Amino acid sequence: MNDEISSDIRSQRGLALAQANKDSIKVLVGTKYLVPSAAGNGSTYVVDVRAGDERCSCLDWSKLGGHGRSHRCKHIFAVIHVVKLADGSELIMKEPPKKKYPRNWTATNICRTLIPHYAPHYFEMLVDGLGLRGWQPGDNGRPPETPLRDVLLVALIRAFYNLTAGEAIAQADVYWKAGLITLTKVPHYNTLLHVFARPEHMALLHRLLAGSALPLIGLEDTWAVDGSGWGTGVYDHHYKQKHGKDEEKRKPTKHGWAEAKIVFGVRTLCAPVAQVTNQHVGESRIMPELLRRLGAGGGRVKEWLGDAAYNSWYNIRAVEEIGATPFYDWREGVTGKTQPETVGRLYERFKLDEDLYWERYGRRSLAESGMHAVKERFGYTLRSRAKPAQFAELMLRLICHNVAQLIMAVQEFNVDPRYWAKDLIAKLPDLGSTQPRSVELARLGEKITAEDEVE
Repeated sequence: MNDEISSDIRSQRGLALAQANKDSIKVLVGTKYLVPSAAGNGSTYVVDVRAGDERCSCLDWSKLGGHGRSHRCKHIFAVIHVVKLADGSELIMKEPPKKKYPRNWTATNICRTLIPHYAPHYFEMLVDGLGLRGWQPGDNGRPPETPLRDVLLVALIRAFYNLTAGEAIAQADVYWKAGLITLTKVPHYNTLLHVFARPEHMALLHRLLAGSALPLIGLEDTWAVDGSGWGTGVYDHHYKQKHGKDEEKRKPTKHGWAEAKIVFGVRTLCAPVAQVTNQHVGESRIMPELLRRLGAGGGRVKEWLGDAAYNSWYNIRAVEEIGATPFYDWREGVTGKTQPETVGRLYERFKLDEDLYWERYGRRSLAESGMHAVKERFGYTLRSRAKPAQFAELMLRLICHNVAQLIMAVQEFNVDPRYWAKDLIAKLPDLGSTQPRSVELARLGEKITAEDEVE
């Protein structure tokens, strides 16, 4: 009997339920028992363990048991675990071993050391892949002082090290003279501040973000979406607070912030798509657009994870329409009966096997890990003061995060670290030149060799 029970995963869940609620499992009459729900929401189930006719009032048993079919749900197993056998002994099972996730810390520490060394090369590969056309002889107008390509490259260096504009210019000059990057001219810090944050350049930043995740996106099929905010040094509505009408003032005065809704791969924590917004912007209605961008960028979606803020009928439908499975958290009070049909269908699947559902949903916490990695590496607050500059700075930090994750994945997953390769560029049409500078990492720990640009 022990072997039979041990072979069923529901018996393991029944054991956990019996251990946590042993005193709450009560005898009703004869072979009938009252068993509390594993969800801890106060609901209970009636279990009958009569020999040859075991029954339970839960959804799992009603779907798979009855009509001559023998089926034991976790509630039946919970009763079996706490009911003494005929000889007076109690049925005891060993707890299942905890999952272990081994990690090569030596390789991880090597990668962390090499991230600052290799990052400038990856930034140059990314920016060159945009195929930006600079001023050419014969063009009308005076040539710009600094090409946009150089401004974006220095802006990435600034975001990576969380520097002021002046410090970023000095750092870029050091890299240029050392031969680590190629520049036409080191931009003036005022040029850097005025150019990188222009709203018309936001489309380029989205392309850079998608491109920076291309070598990693093929490793992912499970994605987690989450939103967070980055603080600023700018007071929220300062002018209205000082000169506005009484109804326009907010008390107490607070610093403003910028928000980002980001999609993370749960395996590599890469972020191929994101949307930067003002504060207090809801996350739910942005999710279908993020899902569409992910698919357009070559991302495969098998499972989609999100907290209760994303649990709405249109977000469930958006995931199901592409053939993926959604796993969302539930708001308090949701029963699946008064919600739209899509929510009710998801809730029914949830109740069919709650433990399996929560196990799959539990990986959503990796989105929190990705968010923490971005903030720990590049700062919890933004330096810029104007809104367009704050949005651009936040996008640049996410691009830098993808570069850092790629350097980690070279060792962990043995991926090809080159950006904009022909087989990758085909996944994201019109992202940039298919003949960029070829800068590749031959082997982790060795010196990067910069090859001549392909003609």
